[in-house]
Order: sequence, then structure tokens, then C-alpha cells
Amino acid sequence: MSWKKRALAAALAGLCLLSGCSLPGRQQDEGPKDTVDVSDAYFGLAWYKNGTLNPVTDTDSINAMLREALYEGLFELTDDFTPQNVLCEGYSGDGTTFTFTIRQGVKFWSGQTLTADDVVASYRAAMDSASSPYHSRLADVTTLES
Repeated sequence: MSWKKRALAAALAGLCLLSGCSLPGRQQDEGPKDTVDVSDAYFGLAWYKNGTLNPVTDTDSINAMLREALYEGLFELTDDFTPQNVLCEGYSGDGTTFTFTIRQGVKFWSGQTLTADDVVASYRAAMDSASSPYHSRLADVTTLES
């Protein structure tokens, strides 16, 4: 789990804990009681509707934090900028050609298993979309295969 996801989870947990607190010496208001059943509760996150939430093609910076909470990449950079495997078990390469091994058992929200074809499709989408934040980073890539 990335540090951003952990930070978001910690912040939400802290807000939940503090929501029942009161200042010392103050009596809590004995106002109306919440009668909403937990099964009726809804949790949502705001997002900017002009964006797509697609991490490959959406350039909207307002949705960036939400996208980072929803999607993971092959690697994640640590605090000292060392790549750490996330969806990738490992890789090998000679400087011009690289082979990535996708971690087994990774599933999408739909239950479908992540495949190498999915990864290649994401890279192709970024390469084909000039507005993608990753387009220029992939300018030197000539071939993608699964």
C-alpha cells in the first residue's frame, strides 16, 4: 500500500475518532440522536466531473489524489526514489529491452484477473494520447508485446 493511501486512511480514521470528541469541561449537546442504520450509511469521495479518473489519459490535477487512491502501477517510488515492485514481481533488461513479470492473482474491482495484455493496453493508451501525462515519457518506446 502506498504512503498516499496510508495517509488517506490514517486521516479518515483520525476524523472518525475525533468526530465523537468534545473539548474538556464542555458538556456534549444532548440533541437529536442519529437513527440511521449503519447498513444505510454511504461513503463517497468528491471528484471533478470534467475529468475521467482514467490514470493514463486524465490530466485533471483535482482528481490526481483520488486516482492515486484508486489505481496502482507496476512500481512505486520509495522516499529515496528507489522503485519498489507493486503489480510487478520483477523485471530484467539490458538498457534497451525490458521484460516485466506481472504479479499473479491481482484482480480488478470486477473480479477479472490482471494480465500482461491489460498492462500493454494501458501503455499503448498512454503512448497514443498526446494529452496523457505519460505520453512524453514513453516517446522512445518502439515496441510493446505481451
